[in-house]
Amino acid sequence: MTGTYDGGTFKLYVNGVLEAQQTETTTIGYTGNTWTIGSSPANIRNQGFPRTWNGVIDEVQVFSRALGASEIQGIINAGSGGECKVPALISAIPNTAPQGQQNISVALGGAFTNWVQGTTLASFGPGINPVSVTVNSPTSATAVVNVSPTAATGAGNITLITGPEIDSLTNGLP
Repeated sequence: MTGTYDGGTFKLYVNGVLEAQQTETTTIGYTGNTWTIGSSPANIRNQGFPRTWNGVIDEVQVFSRALGASEIQGIINAGSGGECKVPALISAIPNTAPQGQQNISVALGGAFTNWVQGTTLASFGPGINPVSVTVNSPTSATAVVNVSPTAATGAGNITLITGPEIDSLTNGLP
């Protein structure tokens, strides 16, 4: 469901199709209340009128302008590939390293990730110790690691953590 207002007409779209519209010129006022989606503001809930949504609300977005019908249909047509993209760690180069090797520079690539310098943490599994992690962009980082002489051999797992975002790659080092 999508609602738009362009300063003269309110429009309601369901599954990308215009269902209703109403012409009205008005000023939308804003109060000091916190904006809520899916329930009434806290001051109304506290008066015994909860009006909470019993269900799931997904992909909430607010734009600085009214989207056109073709833009709304484009988002609907994109499905899960459109607005809600899942972050993922997609590459580690090199993806192998011999036991006992020190100061290996590993280039990490992500898709739709939000890595942040000084915030993103890296884990390479037992016996592989990150010395440093440098975030080059939200989707690119470089880690310097030391591989213990006793590190397990075979495919390992690499995980980057930025706040609630956890991005993992199997078949990483060693």
